[in-house]
Amino acid sequence: MQIKQKPRIWLTLIAILIALLMCIPLAVTSLVHADEFNGSEQVIPGYSNSPYTDGTCLMSATDYGARVTLVYADTGNRALSKKSIDFSAVKNINGRPLNEANHFGKYCKSDYMNDPTLIGYLGNYEYVYAPDIKALDDNGNAKKFHYKNSGTATEFFPRTLAFSSNFLTRPDEIKEYFTNDSVLDYLAEKCWHMSRTELGSGKYTIMIEPLAYFSFPDRGNAIYAATVTETVLWQDLNGFISKNFTRNNYGNLWPGSMVLEEPMFGRYKAKPFTASGGVYSHDDRLYHMGLNTVSWDAPSTPPPTTIKVYYHLYNSSDVQTSLKTSTFDLGTSTTKQFAPSTEYGTPVAA
Repeated sequence: MQIKQKPRIWLTLIAILIALLMCIPLAVTSLVHADEFNGSEQVIPGYSNSPYTDGTCLMSATDYGARVTLVYADTGNRALSKKSIDFSAVKNINGRPLNEANHFGKYCKSDYMNDPTLIGYLGNYEYVYAPDIKALDDNGNAKKFHYKNSGTATEFFPRTLAFSSNFLTRPDEIKEYFTNDSVLDYLAEKCWHMSRTELGSGKYTIMIEPLAYFSFPDRGNAIYAATVTETVLWQDLNGFISKNFTRNNYGNLWPGSMVLEEPMFGRYKAKPFTASGGVYSHDDRLYHMGLNTVSWDAPSTPPPTTIKVYYHLYNSSDVQTSLKTSTFDLGTSTTKQFAPSTEYGTPVAA
């Protein structure tokens, strides 16, 4: 009579362990997907003026970026200790490295609403080269976006600043990039040192603002980086912007690059905005335009864990930075200073 032997327990355990190891992905993370992107689905039309005037300013259709700031979802004020991150589509402006750009300290629209003081910083500009931070599809392939209104999608970063009637922003592509899991992972973990679960807890909102980069040959090719809000403030000080740009840029195309679909934080209005003579009003440009947001609903229960595989690796060289800081003269004020807006609620300190 043949006696059947019982399988050895240790062989069974090894087989189970091998099966489990074969199922583990390269990298896993807990994701909380974005619930809402607040950006108008309609592009505010531009005008056909030339992109710059009299050779006093040099700016290319390639010279754009986006400022990304983590704010509190209830007030819209900057989250404490979380700095703004500037995404740039370029590394050089008019033959000079972008980290030489003069800037205003990388403040967001909410910061200026609480304190409209403008300070110019001389060079040492920090930024992230956006094409390195790719939006990935479910198969790990990099998504591509349009550089201009027509043609095929060829860029790894969407157009975030309208340049002319042929180079308008695409709200759907801005949404696709800034709600992408790979991009949100980079912002949460590499920039703000927090988990995606914490980012998507409902406590925070991401504020996105279009950035313009430009240079001036009569100023030694000095490079400048500015948001829509900062260009309005600079114009208020001494009219510098209007002396160097057509109204098409600072008055229409730039503020119309990003607009809200729905009001936010009880202080920012949504479209439609009406331009007079091809230029949007001072207050609309300053307080309401040039802004999109990414938000999460506050979960009633802890969010589930989603397993996701990522193939893109990031490193410390993503951020182009320097430590030296000095300031440049913004000029003497020729117009009265304004106070923070109270039309849509008094700003609340964080």
